[in-house]
Amino acid sequence: FELADWYVRRGRARVLEQAEGEREAKEDMVAALRLIGFDRPNWAPTASFVMAEYVRHRRGVEATTGEAAEEAALAASAYEQLVELSFLEANEMAGAYAVMRSLTLAEQSGDGSLIARAMAGVGYVFGLLGSHQRAESYVDSAELRAAASGDDAALVYTSIVRSFYYTGVGRWDRAAHS
Repeated sequence: FELADWYVRRGRARVLEQAEGEREAKEDMVAALRLIGFDRPNWAPTASFVMAEYVRHRRGVEATTGEAAEEAALAASAYEQLVELSFLEANEMAGAYAVMRSLTLAEQSGDGSLIARAMAGVGYVFGLLGSHQRAESYVDSAELRAAASGDDAALVYTSIVRSFYYTGVGRWDRAAHS
């Protein structure tokens, strides 16, 4: 677990560099996921594959405890970084799958700040798909959940994603207040 955590932290640092480290960051996230027992992420998912992950999420996910919750939280964090890498690569389908997977894992972990960040990403994806009512529900709920978690970083993250969404759909009044 400690080695997987190290890979996630190193990969996150490489994502923040946003330079030549993107490939290495992706490798770090894949290594972390493998170390805690997860398969290699799908980098070319179909729309039906993405929706299957969403249906899995909608059917309900039971929160875990102990080591299983820690592993789910670490995996959710790794997938969150893969979302950002997919964004930088303009790989929308891989990003959509990664954010759906991140939400499922965050819910398994029970970590409110991880859930909030993943919900914001899911809302953004639904906005890209033109499902604006669902998108708004997710981005607005994400910000409320982040505020309730008491995690300032999650609140900033969800506010940024929320403002991206509202700016993208031309809702300037809502974007300005995110």
